[in-house]
Amino acid sequence: MKESFNGLNNSGRFGPGVHRLSRASPGFTLLELIIALSLSLFVLVAVIAVVTAVIRYQFEGLRKGQVTGLTLYSLARMHRELENATHLDLPSTASPAGSVLSGCSNWSANMNPLPNQIDSSQPVEAFYYCVDSNNSLLRYSGTGICPYSPQPAPCGSGSGFTPVVYRNFYLMDGLGYFFKRSTEVAGVEMSYIIGKATPTAEVPIPVAYKLSTKVGMNKAYGNPLD
Repeated sequence: MKESFNGLNNSGRFGPGVHRLSRASPGFTLLELIIALSLSLFVLVAVIAVVTAVIRYQFEGLRKGQVTGLTLYSLARMHRELENATHLDLPSTASPAGSVLSGCSNWSANMNPLPNQIDSSQPVEAFYYCVDSNNSLLRYSGTGICPYSPQPAPCGSGSGFTPVVYRNFYLMDGLGYFFKRSTEVAGVEMSYIIGKATPTAEVPIPVAYKLSTKVGMNKAYGNPLD
């Protein structure tokens, strides 16, 4: 019995080895692809927003830590030198407030008779703090002299200074000075801001610390010469 060319035998059925073609499964429609891409885009935007927020918070934490460290360092440095200081040159009694802090240890203008060195076995140490045009707090120091000389003009000139706070030292709101003589503690009142208090394009969330404190010196109360 012969088989027909179309795969059917004489009984009208498919012969052996001949299979019925299965119907192909349908693919994604254009509308389904657009919906899928839109959902993927929304997910991607949300992930980017979360990552950006995490990075921003990390940078804010770093800025806060930096500002806190600078505040503590500057305060500890000046606090230690003022506590040991026996003479305050600037601010002076004639100009009791200003932007320069200058003084000495182991030296007094109230010595009689001269010399002014209190303990001849110890050196005279002089310090000089000033703020330059870039809002950096700088420290000059010297040995065997009082007051520190020659005074840098302008602040930042010369090579004998050390940066204490770099580009983040600002005046307190409403004040025109950083340092002021304080007869209350026989020392100095210090008022300043470290960090930026005004938002900028680079720093939309500014971090700043305001500090106002009084430090007593190693000198007698009511001593106008020191």
